[in-house]
Amino acid sequence: MKITYETIRHNLDAYHKARTEYVVLRQFEEGSVDYSALTGLGLAKFGAFYNFLKKHKERGFDPVSDPSIAIFAKLKEALIEKTSTARFKTFLKNRSKKKFDAMLADKDEFDRLLNGAWKSRPVMRRNGRMGSGTRKQERIEGLEQALLPLINYIILNEIEVTDRFSWQDRISSDLDWFISARLSFSGIRTKEIEMTSSLIKAFSDLVEKEKFDFRKLNLSYVMSGIEKKIKKAFTVAEGTMLKCVEEVKDGHGAILLNHGSVYQARGCYESRGSLLVSVMQDNGSSAYHEFSKFEDISTKRDDLLSMLLD
Repeated sequence: MKITYETIRHNLDAYHKARTEYVVLRQFEEGSVDYSALTGLGLAKFGAFYNFLKKHKERGFDPVSDPSIAIFAKLKEALIEKTSTARFKTFLKNRSKKKFDAMLADKDEFDRLLNGAWKSRPVMRRNGRMGSGTRKQERIEGLEQALLPLINYIILNEIEVTDRFSWQDRISSDLDWFISARLSFSGIRTKEIEMTSSLIKAFSDLVEKEKFDFRKLNLSYVMSGIEKKIKKAFTVAEGTMLKCVEEVKDGHGAILLNHGSVYQARGCYESRGSLLVSVMQDNGSSAYHEFSKFEDISTKRDDLLSMLLD
């Protein structure tokens, strides 16, 4: 198996573009928004990618390293620094480039050095399930802790690695960002992000204008009151007329919801932080769709803000 920079560079470019366009990602970086909020907005993978970048940045590494890491002596330094087992520090110092490169293509040796040698291998239990086995604690921690320099070394030297390389639990999720996990903008709830950000900004501006001193308030009382107001607003009354703002087709291309047409709400419910509303589709059947595909022109942002503060 050969690893290249193509996928990781795509992910870096996509993340940079997304954090520029969506303020919620920058808020997540600052810690003012939880990961669960990103999940509901279709940005979960972007949040996971940021966590990947942050983890390795704290270890001192970037996804695309300085080209000097292609020199085996430079890689050795990083691996030894991140390895705590004394005898494996010595093992790395004495390892030749030829033998180290060969280890990367040897699934059994790489597994042993990354995870530790087997004390007892997994065996089938009486209940038909495979046991987990046990391993020795001594291993080359640097193969995990200095994974990014290692991957850059592999890419720059065009080294063939074992296919089992990406199967290792300790490194598989991070390695995926170089191999198969690609950030995509499809499924991002752009309109929800824009409207929510707009409402939050309007609320913040009002608080600033009125000079509220939140230190004199009871936080639990405030949060409870706001939560109940939002939940009350987070519904669509049966019979509400909704204008479609995004055309929806079925798998065969037939139009289910026509852009600009008006539909009558038949019911609604909340799912993963988003509101779903039931309408009669153009094909005569009723179905639930994301409320973001409609517009209730009778309710504006300022109306929602007034509802929260009334």
